Amino acid sequence: MIRLAQQKDLNDILRIERTAFKKYQFDRNQIKYLITKGRGIFLVTVAGDFVHSYIYCVITKRSKYARIHSIATICPRKGNATMMILKAEEILKKMKKKGMTLDVDVKNKKAIKLYKKMGYKMIKHKENYYGRGEHADRYRRDFLNER
Repeated sequence: MIRLAQQKDLNDILRIERTAFKKYQFDRNQIKYLITKGRGIFLVTVAGDFVHSYIYCVITKRSKYARIHSIATICPRKGNATMMILKAEEILKKMKKKGMTLDVDVKNKKAIKLYKKMGYKMIKHKENYYGRGEHADRYRRDFLNER
């Protein structure tokens, strides 16, 4: 089941964050802020009482595009990332957003394969985005007439 994140999910989200990311992790206060006051959509996938994936999309009034800021799962290749992206896109279409963007480490081949499969196109390369010698590519998917 996919639902909006709640404060009671904090420990599970923090565990996912620590497992999925070695650098640039959200801390407890940042996650709490994003869930309660953030400018975006924070979704989790839940099985029973167990949160095993999340996605956070940033939404700003001045941009026609939302941006996937972070997506992580502790159950890779089970379709959770795909389902969360589709759910986020569904919500964003209702909000009249034009599309969604994301930045991905150029070494993260599995994520890049997923994004391409879902119709995301590389629009920009970002040298040293994650630090010296750690590059990213920006991808975008336009929703066009999918509302």
